[in-house]
Amino acid sequence: QSRFTRSESLSSLESSASLNEAIAATPVEVIQMVDLIDAIFRAGDVVSNWDAVWEKMHALKGDLLTLQVGSKVIAAVGMINSFRELHTNEELIDRWNILRDRIKSLASST
Repeated sequence: QSRFTRSESLSSLESSASLNEAIAATPVEVIQMVDLIDAIFRAGDVVSNWDAVWEKMHALKGDLLTLQVGSKVIAAVGMINSFRELHTNEELIDRWNILRDRIKSLASST
């Protein structure tokens, strides 16, 4: 015998769906995070600010995963993960410029 009635189970599913909607990032929030990260990159010395950059990129990754745009999100998340392999300001900035443009395009298409 089940501990929950059918209506209690449905209620639980509904609240779970509304929780997912509540924590999902909007495209505007994604763009705002991209702009925040971009300001750090434009300041120039990314390597010495790497901890702050990575913290924000990790948050961006989470925000991207809440968007419903499939393979483009997976590609962007993979690209974010690839930043750990880079070591110079030039490499980081070059990769960021590509990623920034992809994410802005992705966010504007949702």
